[in-house]
Amino acid sequence: MTGSQFPSSGRAGASSPAGDGSAAGTGPSGGPVTEPVKQRMPGAVVAVLVIVGLHAVLTLFGAWAVVDENYSKQEHGQELIMPMGAAWAVAAVSVGLAAFTLLCVVLARTRRPWIRVAFAVWLGFLVVAELLAFVVSASAGVPSTGALPVLFVDAVALWVVLGETSREWFLAPARASATPPDGWLFDDPDDPDDPDGVYGAASRNR
Repeated sequence: MTGSQFPSSGRAGASSPAGDGSAAGTGPSGGPVTEPVKQRMPGAVVAVLVIVGLHAVLTLFGAWAVVDENYSKQEHGQELIMPMGAAWAVAAVSVGLAAFTLLCVVLARTRRPWIRVAFAVWLGFLVVAELLAFVVSASAGVPSTGALPVLFVDAVALWVVLGETSREWFLAPARASATPPDGWLFDDPDDPDDPDGVYGAASRNR
């Protein structure tokens, strides 16, 4: 009796399309396994992350500069920029905000909505502060024109964060994989090895 007289089940010896004899990638229901789709972060959002990250790093250096300048004036008997306790308080708050902002930059790929809110608040604060600084310097007769490009860049970044591109990235849910979770089995009505649904409801969610 030749081997051709024995029917093949088409399962144990199923070969891949490449014909190498390896098992093809199939899901629990016999269909192909769908890999998770990795979505690329929009370029506008990446630019916002760079801008926000630079501001956070500059804030760290600025906090240290205030304390260092205060100590320098104290050593030379000059008037302090602000009381030493206030300088340390400002430095501590600045370091905390900068660290939180950098954490948001790192977690931006997780697409959590509160990260977008944090970016909007941070950039809004920067835009208002820079605008007030320019108005005060202009009213004093020495307008700080060098701050205008920074103000423009921050305003554009804030516009991007509040815009549609950022909203879709941070608020739209990530595309889920079509692969069912581990331990979940499906009934296959065409499965000759399971005509009565042995692997049916009793085997689910084990």
